[in-house]
Amino acid sequence: MRFIPFVLVAVSWATFAQERQPGMTLAEFDKAKAVEIRSGSPKQHFRSHGLSYRQYETPLSFQFNDGVEHKVSFYDISERTGQSALGQLVVYSSQNRLVTLVLPNETSSKAVKDNFVADLKAKSLTNDGLGICVAFALSQAQPHSKIVLAHPQEFCFPAETFVNLVDGTEKKISGIKAGDEITGIRANRVERVVVNEGVFSLTRLLVRPNGQAWVSTRNESGLLSLEVTPYHPVLTLLGKKRVEDLRAGDWLFVRDAVTGRYLTAELTNIASAFRTVDKVYHLQTEGGTYEAENIVVLNKH
Repeated sequence: MRFIPFVLVAVSWATFAQERQPGMTLAEFDKAKAVEIRSGSPKQHFRSHGLSYRQYETPLSFQFNDGVEHKVSFYDISERTGQSALGQLVVYSSQNRLVTLVLPNETSSKAVKDNFVADLKAKSLTNDGLGICVAFALSQAQPHSKIVLAHPQEFCFPAETFVNLVDGTEKKISGIKAGDEITGIRANRVERVVVNEGVFSLTRLLVRPNGQAWVSTRNESGLLSLEVTPYHPVLTLLGKKRVEDLRAGDWLFVRDAVTGRYLTAELTNIASAFRTVDKVYHLQTEGGTYEAENIVVLNKH
């Protein structure tokens, strides 16, 4: 998949929390959700249903292997121009499809945030590319975890973990070299392979694609299994999470081995301290993502 460079503009709930701001109410959420955009992206600034919308920098642009361009635009939502943002209107477009989401700010109530999550899940299942594009934007907006410095060697995979290559084959991570071209959300080349030796506890994740056509190169059970150290970041529907922070029911992303499409998948089981190994590996990639056992993971930094 090719990725067109962009200026990152998305904001996450963690970003909103840096300053105390008024939270979005359920009534405001419903007003923003009712915004109708018939063709193309809206103007840089407009008003609708009593709320003000202002575009936050330039849209994000992605191209998947189907050659279709996918765009995501973000608009700050406020009661009046110049006021603190209540959240953002997320506008996803692809060919003749246009879908909107309402992302409330950090100080919004749990009920409002739950409405956003439910809407994002439903629209991700029916709009190819929406979930992965929005999730990646949120992952980049979230602050890097301080745990990177505290546990510099615990962001890794065991030697037998398979990684997808751009030529359609796969290779064990222990055999990956700097310069190898691997698949990921952005055009991807391995910059560095880091190997650590010691005693490392692995967590096993089991995931199941969410009711979509699924083809895996090795797994016939409908489940994918990934073993990984607890601090490694993975891409979830709501952005970046460390493995130790995952919960059953979280949605991750997997890559279909035949079509190359990114599908949502539900995390069905987490087994902490599943086993230990004495050598682990992680990759530093140009694009910031890669697939371990077909599951989308992020660079540790």
